[in-house]
Amino acid sequence: MPSKSMKSTGRAEKAAALVVALALALVATESGRRRWEVTVRQDVVFDPHHALAADVYVPSSPTPRGVVLVVHGGGWIQGSRRDVSAESYRLASEGGLVTIAVSYRTDVTADGGWPAALEDVQNALSWVRGRASEWGGDPDRVGLVGFSAGGHLALLVGELGLDRPWADQPSRGERPGRASRLVDAVVAWSPPIDLAALVPTSTGGPPPGCRGVRICESFWSHPIVPAFVGCTPAQCPHSYSAASPLTHVGAGAAPTLLVNGTRELTPLEPARRLERALKSAGVEARLVVVEGEGHANSLIREAWTEMLVFLRRHLRGGDA
Repeated sequence: MPSKSMKSTGRAEKAAALVVALALALVATESGRRRWEVTVRQDVVFDPHHALAADVYVPSSPTPRGVVLVVHGGGWIQGSRRDVSAESYRLASEGGLVTIAVSYRTDVTADGGWPAALEDVQNALSWVRGRASEWGGDPDRVGLVGFSAGGHLALLVGELGLDRPWADQPSRGERPGRASRLVDAVVAWSPPIDLAALVPTSTGGPPPGCRGVRICESFWSHPIVPAFVGCTPAQCPHSYSAASPLTHVGAGAAPTLLVNGTRELTPLEPARRLERALKSAGVEARLVVVEGEGHANSLIREAWTEMLVFLRRHLRGGDA
């Protein structure tokens, strides 16, 4: 016979599930009837030295508004902030959040690659926090949403803030407590997490992290990760460790929502490992698993509402 404590735990879990279900239903209802008007300001330069700009989506929702940076995908070596314009507009219109789609360097033959891409997103975060009030945003309620490679960069910024340990630079933002956290929420759609496992074997075999998933093996059999990192895992293991979100898990990491398909480009198992590691560190984390080969933006239909609930809870404050 179950003990009283077991019965109590079961009731608590059911109550928590009911709260989440009601919140999802509420957001679904609201998003079905309310759309904030959105003003779009394109090509706002945040890094003139590297010619990097952002598109800013400002909703007509009450101020101060939460703020979200959106980071595009493209295997770190291609893509544009315009690739996430539809998602950015929806975040502003349906979420009432000031939404900033940012660029980062993608030309690995010039000055892009690792860690330049991450540093660009960090610089964008610093710039947004300094200018958020101009758009009615709250610089103390900032989140990141990233797709594919952009999800990888968003996860790292959610863990590191503005710190750059690979450069032996002093901390630029205290990380231990929520009051000093630079990022309040991260949503990563199909992020590459264990980069070393996405490199073909030395004998030309498929990347071991794909575990026989053909679409994953076909994509990552190209030297995409070595092109981004600038070397193979055997040549620079420390760089691969520094570029992995699994390396930087700690109590100061931002609450994290992960979305991943079961048989897609980016393996599911590393997302499971990251979820477990964050929870073990005392960080709120949830992985939404979607059946099939859908990747990143193509999973939006299955998890968009859950993302809105998550972002509103962490970024809207008393307006949630």
